[in-house]
Amino acid sequence: MSKCINCNKNEAKIKFQVFTWSGIGKSNVNFECCSEECKKEVEEFCEYVNKNVMKFFILIFLGSFSFIPFIILYNIYKNELFGALGLTATLGLIGVAIILFPFSTPETNSKLGLRKAKKVTRIIGYVLLVISIIPVIFYLIGL
Repeated sequence: MSKCINCNKNEAKIKFQVFTWSGIGKSNVNFECCSEECKKEVEEFCEYVNKNVMKFFILIFLGSFSFIPFIILYNIYKNELFGALGLTATLGLIGVAIILFPFSTPETNSKLGLRKAKKVTRIIGYVLLVISIIPVIFYLIGL
């Protein structure tokens, strides 16, 4: 007896396939849901993933390398503010990407259900966003 991929509460009764992103690329992914409402939610989320996965990757990529200009400025001006801003930009952009596009791993989706996985992923994004502010605050107060 498998549980619903969306709500993770009820026994899954409806089996269906959706052509969506599966981690490596798009393919037909099998899902099981408990109701037509959950099935519709899963299909809508898969559509959202298909439409926005490249935006997600671009934001993560930009976030991963956003510290580079600040490191160059730090080396030129020897001002620690640029180091703090580089860390803030990196963590902030990745946090924003995760908040806007709460895409979690297939394993997380199957263990928590899509609804909870999206909530947990967004919470992680908000935590990253808050943490991203800390380096600038420490710089401003002189730590």
